[in-house]
Amino acid sequence: MLHELLFALKGHSGHIFTVQNGKLKVGNSMRMLMMDEEAVLTDLLELGTHFIHVQEFLKSQRDIQMRKSQYVQYMCEILDEELKEYRKAIVRVEREMKEDSSLSLTFIQEQLHPFLPFLKGLSALVRDKSGEETQREREEEYERMGVKGNVTLVASQIPSFVPQSTADKILFLGRTISLFEASNAPHGIFSLLSLFSFPLHLQELIMKEGELVKTLKLVKDFYLVGRGDLFLGFLSSAAPLLSQPPSPDLLREMNLLLQLEGEKLGLNESILERFSLVFSDPLEGDGHTRTKQGPVLALDLLAPQLDVHHLCGFLLTPHALGTYARLFRFLIRIHWAQIHIKDAWAMNMSLRNDGEVMDMEGWRCLHGMTFLVKNLQSYIQADVVESHMARLFHGITQEAADYDDMKHFHESALAGMSAHAFLLNPHVEECLETILSACVEFSLLVRGEDQRGRKKEEIRLKEDEFRKRVWFLFELLMRLASSQGPLLKFLLRLDFNSFFSLHPPAFQQ
Repeated sequence: MLHELLFALKGHSGHIFTVQNGKLKVGNSMRMLMMDEEAVLTDLLELGTHFIHVQEFLKSQRDIQMRKSQYVQYMCEILDEELKEYRKAIVRVEREMKEDSSLSLTFIQEQLHPFLPFLKGLSALVRDKSGEETQREREEEYERMGVKGNVTLVASQIPSFVPQSTADKILFLGRTISLFEASNAPHGIFSLLSLFSFPLHLQELIMKEGELVKTLKLVKDFYLVGRGDLFLGFLSSAAPLLSQPPSPDLLREMNLLLQLEGEKLGLNESILERFSLVFSDPLEGDGHTRTKQGPVLALDLLAPQLDVHHLCGFLLTPHALGTYARLFRFLIRIHWAQIHIKDAWAMNMSLRNDGEVMDMEGWRCLHGMTFLVKNLQSYIQADVVESHMARLFHGITQEAADYDDMKHFHESALAGMSAHAFLLNPHVEECLETILSACVEFSLLVRGEDQRGRKKEEIRLKEDEFRKRVWFLFELLMRLASSQGPLLKFLLRLDFNSFFSLHPPAFQQ
């Protein structure tokens, strides 16, 4: 199936992947896909759909080449040139999969997902040429890409013979010139530098004046919770606030607690001033449409905000920072669950002498929660964040030849972290969030509470929910994992004694 998928992503549909109503979809012969596979395929097939739209436009123009103006012909040549990197990426993936047959669907998603915004833009361009796109849709696409403020593209004023990709490059060039002028570049530099030298000089500006390495270290410390001591202390002190509905007063109190916690740890005041917490809805944007059940609490809307140098904004776009914010929320929820499990454990240990401790089933469940959350935190923080950020720092400091290389390394790292942290798989993401919520709710129930009657029934229900969700998670991950990579390490941690693989639960037998 994987080779047929790669074939379809190059624009060649068949019996397994067909074009239906202008969209690439799974054919009837593959309707028995599991949920996790379906989610990944949906993401990839959207990529293929946009590519096919552009391919069909180019083919239609070639069919009428004799009647085509030179301007349209030039536009088609530019479009075809822009698609080369995507085609090369598919060829590279095909080659790697031939060399290692254990590589899975997740590997394809990780390698090709970074092309989605790019292909969306090209697809929007050719739809616009056919009169299918509204002005508002284009404006929303610009805003998502961070093209807003004083320097914008007025879509209605772009000549019909100028491709959108060329207009975007002109905008990029104009913004770059403004940055050179703002940085006191030598007089006449633009008459001496060719267009193709700009990426190199922009790289120098971002690295030196923008202090990109220093900024990315701050992103790692704050957005990716690299300073675990800071956030563990904050979550402990702000626990009563995080369990309340969000409000401006609540946000001010939480930022004050964060500042105080940073001062306790001796963090530089100038660094703390650049970072703050905000409330933003995680269910809006980035295709994240899952609906949260129950009341919305401050913890659900918590997001980081870092004051970055305007030069770093070429890499740390609003879209990129939004992805970092989703990683932040996931990591915070893991730490939140850890704190509650630890408190429940300590509380029940202190009550053992009074005969009010949990029964053996409760202790086993709490031990299982401790084991799972600890290994999840280790996997995300060490195998995902540390691994990808190390490659990113090495890439931009040792291998990048210009701005385009820097952008590639950053987008690859962000896509890799998103994929391995399950942000691109809504079924696994939702399963993990349900497990973490069950850990918190179970811990609250057993923290010194009377376990007789209704309370004991609630505890049993939470135990059953946790166990079922953990088995479901294990099955999802088994279908996603290949014989190598960080996900396999997580699975080996969970199944280190073959408990999951050799002992299916009673409700599945």
